[in-house]
Amino acid sequence: MSDITVTGPGGALSVTGVSVNVGTDGSPRSATYTVAAPGGTWDTADNGAYTVALQAGQVVDTSGNAVAANGALTSFNVAVPVTPPPSADPVRVEAEAMDLQGFQVLNNGHGSNDQLIQATGSGPHVAGFGFSGATGLYNIKMGYFDESDGQSQLSLLLNGEAVDSFIWDADAGASIVNETSYAEREITGLAIEAGDRLEFSGMPDGGEPLRIDFLEYVFVSDLPTI
Repeated sequence: MSDITVTGPGGALSVTGVSVNVGTDGSPRSATYTVAAPGGTWDTADNGAYTVALQAGQVVDTSGNAVAANGALTSFNVAVPVTPPPSADPVRVEAEAMDLQGFQVLNNGHGSNDQLIQATGSGPHVAGFGFSGATGLYNIKMGYFDESDGQSQLSLLLNGEAVDSFIWDADAGASIVNETSYAEREITGLAIEAGDRLEFSGMPDGGEPLRIDFLEYVFVSDLPTI
C-alpha cells in the first residue's frame, strides 16, 4: 500500500487498504485505495484540499514497466458541514408532559401552562423524560410550589443518580398554590448527553402535595475535552 501518498491540511494520511476491480492480469484495471481519517473520524478540523501522489516504481504493467512518479496524480476536497451550536434560549418541559408515576395533573391558572402535577399519596412519586437536546453543559431551573403546611423532599435524577436533593422548607406563608408559594431552584453546569433521562423523584409531606410546575434547561457550552 505504498503505491500512493495522501497529504492534507494536517499532513500525510495513512493508506490502510487497496482493492482491484478484477483480480487477474488484464486491462483496464481500477484500484481503490482506503485512507484513515485524521484522528480516527472526519470532522470540521479536517476540511480542506487533499493531494494524492503516485510513488515511483510502485505500479507496473504486465511487462514490468513501472509508472513514473506523479506528485499531483489527483486531489479531493473534504467539507464536513459545520454544526451550529444549540440555541441559548431556554427549553421548558412542563411537568404534566412528563412520564408520571404517582402524580396526577391538576388544572390551575398559577401553573406556567395552566397545569401542574401533584402527589396522589404518601409514597415516592416520579416524573421524568428523555433528554432530546444536544450533549453539553446545561443550567437547569425547576419551578414548584413550596407551601407552608409541609416539608416535602425532592431530588433531580440524571440516569437514576441524584444530582440535586432538597427539602421544601421556605414556608413563605401560603398553604395553597399562588404567587407566594411559587419557588424556583437552579442547578448550574450540569453535564447532560443526548438520550439521557432526567427525573423528579420526591416524597410529599403533611398538607404539601409536592406540586411541581416545570423543568427548564439552557445550553451553556460543549462538554470539556480531556
